Amino acid sequence: MTLDQGENAGLPEIKHHVYENGKIQSLGFKTADGRDATIGVIHGAGNWDFGEANRREQITITSGEITSADEKSHYPAGNVLTFEKGDKIQFRTSGPASYICIYGD
Repeated sequence: MTLDQGENAGLPEIKHHVYENGKIQSLGFKTADGRDATIGVIHGAGNWDFGEANRREQITITSGEITSADEKSHYPAGNVLTFEKGDKIQFRTSGPASYICIYGD
């Protein structure tokens, strides 16, 4: 289904983000309470470095598994990771994974 410009009026804005040559993609949106959020897919194995969090990020793994950069901790679907402002966001995946991230102040 394709909406023309008139039909898009009043719809919430959704932003498409592409990282790592398309291997990670997410859709950005506002939650019902007005917080920024993304829902994303990691398309396969890799080591991922998103730099430092510029605000609190609460990431819920919805499928697959991520591993801490030092490989000491494994987080399968259902786990929630919290990164505070200034924390480094680094992890690895061994296959496809998905997540939802809610941003705080």
